Amino acid sequence: MSSRFVSGGAIDAETGEATTAPAPPPARETAADLVVKKGEWLAVQKELEAERQQREAHRLATAAEPEKSLFEVLQANKGAFVTPPGRGPCRRSSGGSRQVLCKIVWSG
Repeated sequence: MSSRFVSGGAIDAETGEATTAPAPPPARETAADLVVKKGEWLAVQKELEAERQQREAHRLATAAEPEKSLFEVLQANKGAFVTPPGRGPCRRSSGGSRQVLCKIVWSG
């Protein structure tokens, strides 16, 4: 079974004082590793720039259209569905039944 203990440092066995453990030497990267990383980084930068340009183009396209306020949209919807009594698309079915027949016409 593995231990979940995480060491917070080292203790000198002779004195019992906390000491700093020697840091491992930094890993040396070869020139080939650096070239590969630089190529990967350039590819990611190109992708990010393409996404930025796409978002900017979309923003400009939507900004060119006049934006309606919420009130204008609700009023247009209200006008599309509210009709004077007796003149709307709904009527009582023939034969004296209580069934109401509606024909919904979508405009827009």
